[in-house]
Amino acid sequence: ADRDSKTVVADDIVRVIHARNGRFLKAIGDEGWEEVDNITARHKVTHYFRGMRERRLKREARNGKEKAAAPRKRGTEPLEKVRNGKASPPSFLEETGEFGSG
Repeated sequence: ADRDSKTVVADDIVRVIHARNGRFLKAIGDEGWEEVDNITARHKVTHYFRGMRERRLKREARNGKEKAAAPRKRGTEPLEKVRNGKASPPSFLEETGEFGSG
């Protein structure tokens, strides 16, 4: 998928999370947390998916695969699952600690 379509998907995920009363937060030193703007939230979503692809490749290499699969050009299968209602964004974004609800 091209960059513009990935941005649209990431924006959709941010909207879905906000619609479910979820928030994207960043740590403020010892002071606690603050909610970030939509652009930063979108960056958090796209960063998560890049990291997810890298973790998958490392896991495949660790599990004895002779050759780890190259990153998929499309790279949006998890995003498409969210858009199609087959996955819940909070369930997988929560793992990174980048997603807070409240």
